[in-house]
Amino acid sequence: MQPETLLERFEAKRAAGISNNKEFLDIKGTEGLKGQMAAIGVAAEIKNENIGFKCMHYSVTESNGFVEITVVKRVTSDFTFGIRTVEDTAKMGSEFEAFNKIIEMPGRQMEETVKITIFDNNDWQPDQIFFVELYDPAENGMPRYKGDDTKCKITILDEDFPGQLCFEEPQITALKSGQTQTITLKVLRVEGSDGNISCTVSTEQVNKSSDFSALDGVQPALPGQHYQHMTRQV
Repeated sequence: MQPETLLERFEAKRAAGISNNKEFLDIKGTEGLKGQMAAIGVAAEIKNENIGFKCMHYSVTESNGFVEITVVKRVTSDFTFGIRTVEDTAKMGSEFEAFNKIIEMPGRQMEETVKITIFDNNDWQPDQIFFVELYDPAENGMPRYKGDDTKCKITILDEDFPGQLCFEEPQITALKSGQTQTITLKVLRVEGSDGNISCTVSTEQVNKSSDFSALDGVQPALPGQHYQHMTRQV
């Protein structure tokens, strides 16, 4: 009878004296477990035995003003650890407030929540990320603790809408009278007004008889500004 299950195949190979079995891997600590999981196409999450984050990824809108992160202690004895922020696309001082603190948790306390300040601004930008990690304050160089759950990701969601600039009227007619006339163009800012934006404005001569003052340059728009006027002589 042929062995059907994986365990039966293993036992049959061992009985036959086959030692190069690749269907089973020795687990030697966390690195061995990672290797075994990777061999079967599964990402292994290795937790620190003493301390770790309750959640590995937080998302927060910049207008919220802060993000709260929970640290879980897995031992019943007193435990001292460090926690700090690490820059990525989000930068300290502009997107979030730097945080670095050593915390002592007594034996009876199993969770600790820290609050990190998030800065809001009026300028549009892609979503930004930074990290928070747990480290050993007693170790030389204060390295991050081992384990996948000793580092968590923070995503700051941008809520700003810069909008777009456009003319209120696609066409304006000026009658040729032999005298200089002043025309007024109204520029609108639609679909948002957060932050500073600008556009390049230029004129194009359709025929040789056209007579006008050139309209070339950059047209800025300030935060909260929904429209402005431009005047030119023809």
